[in-house]
Amino acid sequence: MIEDLKATASTLNNLVTFLTEERLKGDQAIKDILLSTHPAFAAIKKAAKISYRVVFYTFDELDALLSARSFKFDPNPSNAESYEWDNEKAENGIRVRKSIFDGDDRLKILTPSEWDNEWVSTYNLRPSSESKESDIPF
Repeated sequence: MIEDLKATASTLNNLVTFLTEERLKGDQAIKDILLSTHPAFAAIKKAAKISYRVVFYTFDELDALLSARSFKFDPNPSNAESYEWDNEKAENGIRVRKSIFDGDDRLKILTPSEWDNEWVSTYNLRPSSESKESDIPF
């Protein structure tokens, strides 16, 4: 009877270990799926007018992507809660909320229902027509 109890205890221990490992793999699989379809990818693709798939997992990867598209990182953004990249040639810029990245500058996992479209936006670098008119000396 003691041997049967030992065998049962060993089986239960193995089962708990297996289920725990599988659950961790399952959680990681869900995280991988959510990350691979992150709403920020579509938002950056639209804002930068990119025709191919956009994927980045860190701030540095986003910076490299935008730099390759002639956007220059602005170390002094107009909003302290955002990162900004300016494209002087296209006369526009892209603003990205810092909160989509974690403390290690890795993209946070967000579902489409958690996503706010205002977290990635564009802005115009051209002075308004009113500003141009006021600069004219006559």
